Amino acid sequence: MKSFLITVMCSVLFGCSSLNFFKSKEKADPILIQKRQKEIKKTFNEAVLLLDREEYKASIKKFNYLLKQHPTTSMQFFILFNMGVAYEGMGHCGSAANRYRKIVSNQKGTNEALKARSLLRLSYTYECLKKDTLVVATLHDAIKKEKHLSKEVALAEIPARLAAAYSRLGNSVEAKRYFKKAQQGLKVINRTTRNKTEKKDLLAKTYYFMGDLRTVEIKGIDDTRFVEHLKSLQTYLLRSVELNVPKWSTLSANQILDAYDSIVGEILKHHKSTSLAKNSAKKQSELSANEELSLRALQSIDSLISNRFPDDKEAKVVSLLFTKVQERKRKIEISLASLGHRTTLTQEALRRKRRMIPTKTVEVPGEAQESLSPTPLPKKKK
Repeated sequence: MKSFLITVMCSVLFGCSSLNFFKSKEKADPILIQKRQKEIKKTFNEAVLLLDREEYKASIKKFNYLLKQHPTTSMQFFILFNMGVAYEGMGHCGSAANRYRKIVSNQKGTNEALKARSLLRLSYTYECLKKDTLVVATLHDAIKKEKHLSKEVALAEIPARLAAAYSRLGNSVEAKRYFKKAQQGLKVINRTTRNKTEKKDLLAKTYYFMGDLRTVEIKGIDDTRFVEHLKSLQTYLLRSVELNVPKWSTLSANQILDAYDSIVGEILKHHKSTSLAKNSAKKQSELSANEELSLRALQSIDSLISNRFPDDKEAKVVSLLFTKVQERKRKIEISLASLGHRTTLTQEALRRKRRMIPTKTVEVPGEAQESLSPTPLPKKKK
């Protein structure tokens, strides 16, 4: 995770004077003030360098030193921002959120661009904390400052993440609306971004956020809603994988596999407990729930496979993904086959039931299908 290089950001983005980083109410010798400024800048740059090296604890220690020794510096909000990034890197989302909130809540003396970026990062921490209501509220606040954010963030990332958050909250109407906005944003990016490498990165990143499953967990053997959620979002993750961008494609593939691993784990756990159960009514209930989850999971995998884009020069990350998906599919099929010996349904009946299960998914808007297809995207390079 990279921080803002604030010394550069201040001069380039915000027009700060490199000679006027720090304010002091006390009147002192100009030579002493200059010496103090140099010391603070030196410590600040050292902290930023540590942050870029992902040495988070050491970075936070230096930033804390600056805040304690020089609490009146006008750089305090930039320091808080970088501390937030460091805490995120450590996985301490609550501590990161506290830093970003101090920046966002400050009514005067805070640069609007820094507030906009702090709102964006605050939304990441709320996702980490699984507070989707706050994710939605924070992203809507960020939209109000979208002129201070990059084009791809304003047009695609924020709508995509709003869609995913609404979907997790069960609000399919708003989820569809923001998925549509994200698709429209993707079209603009696809049309206006000329650098092919940059374009692929932006598209892969946006698809990743549109299919983001990190905050969704299976809650039990009867949690078929998890499978339906996975089925509705995995196509976006697959598109990210197919773009073959090292960072985002790998993250997307791992999310798909992790989701199916959690389903397989739940199925196998209850498969074992069901075989040991003595209460016949409870046993039959668990058998039915296990069967239902297995069938829906297989249906979801079939849907993923059907959405695979045919490509003679398919990227290795895509081939590897489907090899591993097939392994998960086989485990579920084996489990389901053994369940068949303890249910009244034949194997053929189970297969028919698998095809007939009704589903509720977040549909991709018809007019937005164009940007979902890999066809207009840059060709993959070997």
